[in-house]
Amino acid sequence: MSQKRCILDVDGTLFDFHTPLHQRLHELYDFPEMEATSWDWYKVWGITDKQFYKAVDDVHAQQMQYSPFSGALDLFLTLDRLGFEVFVASHRKPQSADLLATWLNANYLEPYSAVYTGPSKKQFFRTGDLLIDDAPHTIELGCDMGMDVVYLKCPWNKDLPGERVAELWHVIEYIKETYG
Repeated sequence: MSQKRCILDVDGTLFDFHTPLHQRLHELYDFPEMEATSWDWYKVWGITDKQFYKAVDDVHAQQMQYSPFSGALDLFLTLDRLGFEVFVASHRKPQSADLLATWLNANYLEPYSAVYTGPSKKQFFRTGDLLIDDAPHTIELGCDMGMDVVYLKCPWNKDLPGERVAELWHVIEYIKETYG
């Protein structure tokens, strides 16, 4: 039998990515304060994908200044104790994997087997694996592929399949109850 695997997202899952993203959008484009209610919420205000991803890249470049969510270290320790191989996977520029690994290590978020940064996590998905993410398209794909999907409750991922929970501690509880 192969080892249990967890594909673990970063932005919005391990740290509060959305607050600095909103701040950066405001700095660059005078973007108004608003709640993200859908995955492409920024388009309502005329922000293009190119402009949006410029702000995303800027936040990723400054990731060392952001702390992980409370419970992130416990999540890694729980996954390790339960025998999971962890693949940290984030939708960001491929050349940013080293910076992401540096952030993970600086915050003691380990062990993990690999850090992937790029446009799609799909190549890592296997039926029966655990997926922890917040992106609607990733959640749906994971469910369609027979993965066990758990995610933090966000306005843009309501009404999706999988286990939707309020905080990272609830993700840990779900993992312990399901795999412990």
